Amino acid sequence: MKMSIAEQLPKLSLEELRTLNHQIVGIIKLKSFTSNANAITNLEVKMKVKVKRFDSKLSGLIGTVISLRRVKAVVDFGVAGKWVIPASNLEEVK
Repeated sequence: MKMSIAEQLPKLSLEELRTLNHQIVGIIKLKSFTSNANAITNLEVKMKVKVKRFDSKLSGLIGTVISLRRVKAVVDFGVAGKWVIPASNLEEVK
């Protein structure tokens, strides 16, 4: 009978766990970067956008894209100021 990954973890040495952790963090960072890079292609300067999720004070706010970076956008929210937000956390307002 094959053991699940969760059942195998306690049997690994500390060094094996560190190596596995390093690999998992690398995969998470790559997937996050890829997701943001794909999302930035859907945005344009002067586009009205809404914050899907980011933090409690910006969530749901609507602003205008000022500039685009590799995976983030600079968004002007007027009185709330200008913020740099990951593109994957923005959606177009129609």
